[in-house]
Amino acid sequence: MFAMARKQVLATCIRGIIAVCISSTFPSPCVPQGMNNLWMGGKDGWAPIPFGGSTIDFYTGAVNVFYDNRPIELYHTAANISDAIGNLLFYTNGVVVGNALGDTMQNGMGLNPSIYTNNWYPDGLLLFQANLIIPDPGNSTQNYLFHNTIDSLQNLTAKYLYISKIDMTMDGGHGAVTTKNQVIHSGTLQNGHLTAVKHGNGRDWWVYAYDYVSNEFLRWLVEPAGIAGPFAQQVGVD
Repeated sequence: MFAMARKQVLATCIRGIIAVCISSTFPSPCVPQGMNNLWMGGKDGWAPIPFGGSTIDFYTGAVNVFYDNRPIELYHTAANISDAIGNLLFYTNGVVVGNALGDTMQNGMGLNPSIYTNNWYPDGLLLFQANLIIPDPGNSTQNYLFHNTIDSLQNLTAKYLYISKIDMTMDGGHGAVTTKNQVIHSGTLQNGHLTAVKHGNGRDWWVYAYDYVSNEFLRWLVEPAGIAGPFAQQVGVD
């Protein structure tokens, strides 16, 4: 009992420290709104506090950290997106896509097929930035999910960059994965480390990955017509 009480106090303190740190780092004028307002992480809810998930909510301008007893674990690889007023749409751990109810989304099983992924089912991948959700600039009810995993256990590389697509009009508004594990690039990619930046036109997106053998940064343009690329760029020295 004493040990469990200590764990509960520790978990509360940690959440408080996180809130203070984030408040200092992100003053209110810079607080992300809408689709970025929720940061989700943590383990699933099979055991009492301090196990379970945590969610950080920025939508009101304050930083709110709360416990979230969700069934799908967001261990290291985690991504989620909300609508324009801050309501959760879906999230993923690199293996499973979950909807806002906490259930597995229709056709949401089986992301990133590989031996490595199989080893971490259903806990989620242990890779940083291996999921990236980009809204479809041509359709406000659909989102692209860029993702990869480790395909070679010898050098821990990602052989493939995948996209999946989520349509939020399906399953009564809870969404469904309509395209899954579509390969858009094959090479020697660094696992995870996917990133994106908004295009200067304020509508489209650039998505970046790194091929460490060719020493090239690869980028794709997400636009209303679809996904264009990859476009290669070498920066620095070999």
